[in-house]
Amino acid sequence: MSGRVKGAKPNIAIKTTDLKYEDYRGKDGRKKKKVKKSSDVDVTAQKGAFGVKVGIRVERGQEVELSLYRGSNGKVIPIDDEEPDDNGVMQIAREMAKAFGGEERDWRGFNVTYLEEYGSQFSTKFQLQPIDSIPTNGFQILPVIVARVETDLAKGHYFVGTSIVPGATSKGRSIRLGGKKAGKK
Repeated sequence: MSGRVKGAKPNIAIKTTDLKYEDYRGKDGRKKKKVKKSSDVDVTAQKGAFGVKVGIRVERGQEVELSLYRGSNGKVIPIDDEEPDDNGVMQIAREMAKAFGGEERDWRGFNVTYLEEYGSQFSTKFQLQPIDSIPTNGFQILPVIVARVETDLAKGHYFVGTSIVPGATSKGRSIRLGGKKAGKK
């Protein structure tokens, strides 16, 4: 976002390509559900190489694993889960919570080094668990924030997108209102 331009701009388009629901055993030994979601992502192109912070807001108690891929050969783009600093603080999660609400424990942070060769189109795979709180015919919205590492999110420019995780039997369909038109495949 820019200080002079009001409102979010469609700088990220996220389109689900695959969705799988699986059972797993939680730390407490109880049977729970998780979802594995693959998406194609189109981001407004950037120039040069720079550090990127990614924040995903989840429900309390949920964990997310994220992987990025580019090109038809699926070459992996290195991404690291946020690690606590020397004081045990998750800085990306803290900054996301301060700028966009919630508490640090509501946000999962990731670090990426963007290289211009990655281009603006890539694929993501993520696993979210547990998803037992998502109504089977409902959905969960995951806000996704992407910004350069040095950006102060309270004052600077960032990209915002949403990833929708449907319930296991959801019949809902997404529609895009304005912004970039999806490319034909």
